[in-house]
Amino acid sequence: MNRRELLKAAAALPLAQAAFSHPAFAQAAWPTRNITMIVPFPAGGQADLAARPVALALEKILGKPVIVDNRAGGAGGSIGNAAAARADADGYTLLMTLSSLAVLPEADRLFDRPVAYEVSQFAPVARVLADPQVGAVVLATPHSQHADQVRAAAEAGKHVFVEKPFALDVAAARAAAQACRNAGVVLAPGHNRRFLPALAEMKRIVASGNLGEILHLEGNFSGNFGLAYQPDAWRANETESPAGGMTAMGIHIIDAFIHLGGPIAAIRCESQRRVLEVDLDDTTSAFARFANGATACMSTLIATGRIFRLQVFGTRGWLHLLDHRILEICDIEGRVRRVEYPQVDVERAELEAFADAVAGVAPYPVPVEEAVHGVAVMEAAVRSARDRGERVAVDPRID
Repeated sequence: MNRRELLKAAAALPLAQAAFSHPAFAQAAWPTRNITMIVPFPAGGQADLAARPVALALEKILGKPVIVDNRAGGAGGSIGNAAAARADADGYTLLMTLSSLAVLPEADRLFDRPVAYEVSQFAPVARVLADPQVGAVVLATPHSQHADQVRAAAEAGKHVFVEKPFALDVAAARAAAQACRNAGVVLAPGHNRRFLPALAEMKRIVASGNLGEILHLEGNFSGNFGLAYQPDAWRANETESPAGGMTAMGIHIIDAFIHLGGPIAAIRCESQRRVLEVDLDDTTSAFARFANGATACMSTLIATGRIFRLQVFGTRGWLHLLDHRILEICDIEGRVRRVEYPQVDVERAELEAFADAVAGVAPYPVPVEEAVHGVAVMEAAVRSARDRGERVAVDPRID
């Protein structure tokens, strides 16, 4: 398995923790038989989807079958966690789980319940930053942790892929980006909509001048996930998710605006909670002005049906992207041509691009400077929303 393939396999772990039940790494003959990977959640869930590509990659590396065993049940996957804790400490049982692994024993003690297992019964697969064999890390952690984790990874000499938003404030984003430059490591911001073929075509048309002078852009990225948030979810609070859906979805629209229209010089934003019971706005809208004089408006809601749309208006017509893959192209006479693109796994595409950048095959296609500017725009939008929609200036320099 080459380095690129290893990076792709490692990148399948963004939201999961993998742990051996006291693996016997020192066994010279290990492994001599099948390995079981316990997933304490149903097939098709978050942990399961992370586990299966890792299991396939491990099979290639280790030369033995890695069998995924879904042991769903119990709060936070406690049944599967306990099963892994009881397994022989011989390196043949793996556990793919979420952060509840550490929380549940404490919850048992808090409510005077029998403690099913202790965290000390598990050993991590790898202490990533201290392992000289690890060349890159993938961060899909709470937003407020991104910048510090990027800096720590850079200081350890690791290439970094970081989920959007890159950071919650531009000062932290700039410091993290500088740490990566100083260390000479790749920094890959996870703006996966950049990998949509339809968006690439929009960029080509805009850059060609065939749309004329760009006058205005519009975008909406919304969904219903806010309705299912529980109060203890890390995303369900203003600290991690200021201005409602801005960090989850609106940042994609901001990034597309920058990609198509250039740097943004000012923004006004209003955000409010209409229906949600958790500490999170559900309805957010913003109006922006680009450095070149063009304007844009965007909205993001987290308590409605899912939609993604992006539109660019020029003096020779307009472009309209709907549902990530349907592109409408209208000329100045009002004639509309509709093009449907095949579904693309944009998460896979961005991680493969990260692997290519690390391997020196090609630069990562999302410039770090544009991602930093996107954070500046998002931070300004949040500040505007807190100031009841006051106009907030943004440094339009992208450097």
